[in-house]
Amino acid sequence: MSVMTRGIIQQHYRLAMCTENSRRQFHSHAQVLLAERDQLKAENEAMRKDCERLVFCTSHPWQQFFQGEYGWGVMDCADGLSIPFKDADSLRSAIDRVMSEESSHD
Repeated sequence: MSVMTRGIIQQHYRLAMCTENSRRQFHSHAQVLLAERDQLKAENEAMRKDCERLVFCTSHPWQQFFQGEYGWGVMDCADGLSIPFKDADSLRSAIDRVMSEESSHD
């Protein structure tokens, strides 16, 4: 949060609302803060999902990376579970798919 935004938020209500210009300024900064909050919430949700994926992956003894016909993958040699992926997004999708398959078996 910028010093300017902090100053605008901390000013007394009557001072903030006394003129049309100050009301617009207050509203403008409130909109910026809402956008920042929404962005942080989205980043937090993405990190939470990555954390779930990490917990899932650490519960499997991933032993081997391989290159298959669709790209790279990782294989759990203990139970033969493999997750093929091309890049980070496809790895996330593949882990999500395996996680949902395992949760449907429970």
